[in-house]
Amino acid sequence: FCLLPASYIMATTVFIPFCHITLDTNRGGSNGIRKFSDASGLNGHYFTTIKSNVGSHYNSSNTKFTAPVTGVYIITSNICTHGSSPGSYMAWEWYKNGSRHYVGGWQQAESDGYERMTSTIMLALSANDYLEPGYEVQSSCSFQGTTDTSKYFTSFSIALLH
Repeated sequence: FCLLPASYIMATTVFIPFCHITLDTNRGGSNGIRKFSDASGLNGHYFTTIKSNVGSHYNSSNTKFTAPVTGVYIITSNICTHGSSPGSYMAWEWYKNGSRHYVGGWQQAESDGYERMTSTIMLALSANDYLEPGYEVQSSCSFQGTTDTSKYFTSFSIALLH
């Protein structure tokens, strides 16, 4: 057992890039394959309820998360809708560097009421790759959002895993 003098010990704080973002309010979405921010999607940058943004790698003015380092990132996405037609489907999508990269979390609406779908994936990203959220829905619906920091409707989280 050896005690080191205090002058030999350096405290280092390590920040793991992480963000948790929620759609700001309920917004109508048209059917089809869309980036949320595109004119054919929600037509703007509305993922602005920032619950956490360690490292400031998420930019709400362009709806992009930029990977600060090369690594594997874990991404959890939630879609909460209202008004989908029974039997219609919905899915969360991710666009990597502007191209449609991942489609997943498929769910079929059981009623015309509220529906929720969660998807978790891991993606290998290089430093400066960027991700943008998107969706695919079979029928027009209302994506549920909120500025309430205790609720998580249509939202996503991204964190460096390794």
